[in-house]
Order: sequence, then structure tokens, then C-alpha cells
Amino acid sequence: MVDKNDFNSKENINEYICELKYKNYAIKTIKRKIASLKAFFSYLNNEDIIEFNPFQKIKIKIKEPFILPKIIPIKELSILFKYIYQEIQLCDNVSYRYKELIRDKALLELLIGTGMRISEVCMLKKENIVYSRNVIKINGKGAIPLKAISIPQKGELVVPTNSSIPLYKRWWQLKGMVKDLRKHEVNVFHGLNAELPKGISKVVPAILTVHDLIFLRHPEWYKPIDRWLYTRRFYNAINEATHSIAISECTKRDIIEYGKVSEEKISVIYQSCSTRFAAPVDVSLKHKVREKYHLTNDFILFVGTIEERKNALEIVEALPYLEGVDAVIVGRRTPYADRIEAKAMELGVADRVHLLSGIDDETLHALYHSAAVFGYPSRYEGFGIPIIEAMEAGLPVVAATGSCLEEAGGKGSLYVSPDDPKAFAEAIKRMLTGGDWREQAICEGLKYVKKFDGKKVAQQVIDIYNRYGK
Repeated sequence: MVDKNDFNSKENINEYICELKYKNYAIKTIKRKIASLKAFFSYLNNEDIIEFNPFQKIKIKIKEPFILPKIIPIKELSILFKYIYQEIQLCDNVSYRYKELIRDKALLELLIGTGMRISEVCMLKKENIVYSRNVIKINGKGAIPLKAISIPQKGELVVPTNSSIPLYKRWWQLKGMVKDLRKHEVNVFHGLNAELPKGISKVVPAILTVHDLIFLRHPEWYKPIDRWLYTRRFYNAINEATHSIAISECTKRDIIEYGKVSEEKISVIYQSCSTRFAAPVDVSLKHKVREKYHLTNDFILFVGTIEERKNALEIVEALPYLEGVDAVIVGRRTPYADRIEAKAMELGVADRVHLLSGIDDETLHALYHSAAVFGYPSRYEGFGIPIIEAMEAGLPVVAATGSCLEEAGGKGSLYVSPDDPKAFAEAIKRMLTGGDWREQAICEGLKYVKKFDGKKVAQQVIDIYNRYGK
């Protein structure tokens, strides 16, 4: 017969728990003993052997120390995978050794990429892998379904063995790559720069990204040899492509017109943009940059190569209509920069024009957050990432009509002809502090840039891979 007086108070129970701790029992052991006692006295109470359960009002919290699992160091994993990849490349793809290495690689990548237990991998059956959904169904003890996990998107870097030789590397990109793609059983190939290896469409579905066809739309801006090379490369690639990605509706129209490609074979996926310019900038850094470049007035910011196509000259020509406003033009210089400086002298605004080249990201960040307006009068673009960067920084935008800039800037920005400096100046005035469009433009811009989120863009590309991949 159990005497209730043996456990008639919290003190007795606490004394017992303290004794367990004093004897250096493991935390799990202590928890197990307490759980057993709770269950035992609950049984006694239910059977009316004792009148009350002494554990009913006892709340015991015993924290287990959090111990991180032991993992293989990244350095050792890198060595292991490097060895396997090298051995695979050295083996004949029909040899037994090659099959063993492929098996080992698959097992290692599965264990590391998914976090599966060895026992779960051992019980894995072919029917548990759902390739259409990139899902593996995991079975636990007794073959009871426990969970389903996504198969990670695996990537393997394949490079030419003699990649240090420029000519060989170029040959491999154009032709030799196809052999390696067949060897490595690639599911889909993506040419990111309007270029595809010759004959690739016979081996694997080929996705082609086209940024722009300015060399066809405006050949006058290119040297004859460059124009010939770009044109030849484009037509070779577009004929090989299973499907094309245009980075804007404008580029899509150009592909249809010049490539004679049906609309169904082209998807528009806008480019994503780094969000680094969205972060605020310390006031002291902004003062430092202003002092360094002698920026005492409000200024229009332009970012891009200082070349004829970008049309930064229109900003300079707009300055006579904008009292107390400077122009800061940031980018790589070309001979076109000399024309800008000459025009600034002619108009008497040379002291308000600042051409900057080779500046670091920190300085550019400060300029984005110090400018009054972002001006982008480019005559033709495939997309216009600087506009996205400006809106990320909370900067209102004035851009040019005629290409894709309305797609990049959205409804919150203002657009004028690339040949009307006076209209450009009027649009700038509306965006300056106190202008009737400024606050609305900033708010609209901050909302609009969310459509260029990197994850959203990546998912659109993955959808294309899944649609056309083997």
C-alpha cells in the first residue's frame, strides 16, 4: 500500500528532484524518471488507491543544453566533392568505375542537400521520387510516410580543361561545350548573353536571354566589326534557341522584328537589381562626398557609360532652364564626354557640370541618396537598371521616351523626348523639392521596384527551365 504522506508536499518532490541533480544524472534521465512518477501517481489516483495526485500542481521546467550537431567542415566537403568530380571527368562514361562515382556523388549530394538520415536514404524507393514536382517522399520506421521534402536545384560547374588559353576557351564556348553537355547529361542549357554553342539544340533544350538588339536598331552607334560580330552571334543563337527570354517588352518586339521569331517562343522576364542602394546613408558620408566634388546645389544624377546613345548631353542642355541645379554624370568616359564638356562651356554652365569616373560603390551610394532627381535621357535601352537603383534609393526619375524606360520606371516617373532639353528641364522642376509630382513619384517608385525582386525573377526563370528541361 502506498502511503500518500511519502509525497504529501511540493518540498518532498523538489527534494527528490534535487537529489537526482545532485547525483549528476543526465537531464534526459531526470526527465524520464519524473515522467514515470507522474504517470504512476496518475494511475494510482485514477484507481482510487490514493486520494490525490501530488504532481497535479507541480510545474517542473528543466532546460536541456542546446548542443549543435557535429558536421563535416566545409573545407573537407569541398575536397571530397572536388575529388569525385575530377575522377568522374577522368573516367569513361561506360565504365563500372564511372557508375560507382556517379552513385557516390548522388548519395553525398542527397544527404547534404536534403538533410536526410542514412536510414531514410536506405529505405528510399524509386516510386518515392516525384520528378514532376521535385519532391522526395520520406518514410520513417515501419514505412510510415513522415514528410515530403523538395529536391534542391543542383548545379555542376563544367569548365574547359585548358581554360587558361583564351583561344581554346573561346572555341570550347562555341563548339567544344556541346560534347561536355552530352557527357554530363545536362537537362537544360541557358545562354545568358545572347549566345549559344553551335549545334546545342540537337543535344539539350537551349534557353536564350537577349538583353537588347541595339546594334540592329541603331547600327550607327557601333563600329562595323562589332556590329558584324554581334549580328552574326545573335542570328546563330536565335536559330538554336528552344525558347528565348527578353528582358523587356521592347526587346521582345525587336526579337520578333529582326529574328522573325513567333511571339509564343519568347517570354519577358525583367532583370532583378541589387537592393544595396535602398539602405540609408550616413549623413556624414553625404557631406563628405558633397565637399569632395564641390556639390553646393541640388543636382541631377546620371549613371551610365558616358556615350552618345546614353544622351547625357540633354541634361547639360537643360541646365540653362534650371537655375541653381547641377548635373552629376557618373560613368566610364568615351570621346562623347569631350562633347559634353564643350557644350557645357558653350552654354556657360561648365561650373555646374561634374563628370565622375571610376568612383567606388560607397560614393555612388551616397550620390543616389544626395541627388534631387535622377535623369536618364537615354535614346535606347534593353532595360535600364540605373532607374531601378534610383527608385530603390527613393529618388524620383525623369527618363526618355522611345525604348523600354517606361517599363523600368513605371507610372510614377516622368518621360520626355530625348531631343527636347526644355521639356526635360520642365519635368525636372516638377520633381524638385516642392514640385507637384515629387512625393507621388517617390512613393510610386518604391512600390513599383518590388516587381523586380530577385526571388520573383528567379522563380520565373526556374519555371522556364521546368517547362523545357528534359
